Amino acid sequence: SRSFIASTGGSAISADIYQLTTTISSVNDIPEITVSDNAGTSFSLDEDNTLTFSEAESRLISVSDADDGAQLTTTLSIADGSGSINITDIGTATVTGDGSTSIEIQGDVDEVNAVLASVTYTPTANGNGDGYATLVVTTSDGVDDAQTLNLTLDVTAVNDAPTGDSAILSTVVE
Repeated sequence: SRSFIASTGGSAISADIYQLTTTISSVNDIPEITVSDNAGTSFSLDEDNTLTFSEAESRLISVSDADDGAQLTTTLSIADGSGSINITDIGTATVTGDGSTSIEIQGDVDEVNAVLASVTYTPTANGNGDGYATLVVTTSDGVDDAQTLNLTLDVTAVNDAPTGDSAILSTVVE
């Protein structure tokens, strides 16, 4: 709340004085999701490997909220059958669903970002294809609409070594 006093002029004895008070109310800002600069929203990995989202890999997922002290709920999810999402460092946030197709992280911005710095994605064994999975990242402060970011995960096929039984099943006729 701010106040200021204005005078209509005149002598100090006869001047009219008015006081105007204004109240400025803050509004809630929607939290934001970003991926490291120039990382884009499409990522590739080879079949049967793991994709790490971290600053070291130049593909860090992070959230922010202009509202000081905001408590966030951030969800990472992929379709059933397309692999799993794992966290390597939970820290002090509350995390549910680690190692599944949907993980929920609750905490303040710093706590959520600490968890997001250790996210890995592993496709289903031998699964591959362009657009094989979409990692959907959603964050909300529980006040306004949630922010959503979709990341496309392309899995490149790898030639697997042949497998078979070591017993030889043949007959030689002489």
